[in-house]
Amino acid sequence: MEEICRSPFPHMILYDFIPESLLSNVIKEYNHLLDEKKNQWVYYDNPIEHKLAYNSLECSSALQELTKYVGEPAFIQRIQSAFGLEDIELDTELYGAGLHNHPTGGFLSTHLDYEINPRTFKKRWLNLLIYLNDDWKDEYNGDTELWNADHTICEKRVYPEYNKALLFQTDDQSWHGVSRSIRCPPTTSRKTVAFYYVSKRIYDVSKDLPDESKIRWKAQFYNPDYMELCKIRSQRRLVPEDYIHIQQRDTPNA
Repeated sequence: MEEICRSPFPHMILYDFIPESLLSNVIKEYNHLLDEKKNQWVYYDNPIEHKLAYNSLECSSALQELTKYVGEPAFIQRIQSAFGLEDIELDTELYGAGLHNHPTGGFLSTHLDYEINPRTFKKRWLNLLIYLNDDWKDEYNGDTELWNADHTICEKRVYPEYNKALLFQTDDQSWHGVSRSIRCPPTTSRKTVAFYYVSKRIYDVSKDLPDESKIRWKAQFYNPDYMELCKIRSQRRLVPEDYIHIQQRDTPNA
């Protein structure tokens, strides 16, 4: 397994991550869900994020096989040891994980991920992002950005190469995003699969954590142009009423 890079926060990049036979089937199922089940995807379309998400993989055989692949005990043991963690497991519920898609114009402002899964009360430790596109070009943007602790400098860009995976630790230092607008043709999109690794332990937030008010139940965004929206987003999903006045302000001749 590749070595961990510690800057700006612990992460590693894995190349040729999925067996080609499995990957080709994953991509077929991904494209089918994107083309035929578009109304079942969750849309995030607001001034701080523009993406689609889908995590109902029960009827997708290749995606279920991929879930088993990244949940293999031997693999978890390896990444657990590499990152110095104990007793972690794959979050098979896929809360916030699954298929992510950024069409042309898509982006994701710099953010910290949620800390505690609000359904299982298990702590999130690692993210695994798998890149699926074999037709991606530099000029499309789409790099996963790894920022420093005070989100002022993007210290590393991870290019979304085919069958590459980015594995990184999630904590209060791991600011990341895809903040540059996607510039791909409308005939394609940035395609990724995300998996999260969480503690096996179920946390009693009233006893195990020092201050429940400081727990990130939702992602914490940072976008200096829309700080009020970032504050709302840390509590709930944004709705048009939150930002329609901003869109009107930013629209020429509005």
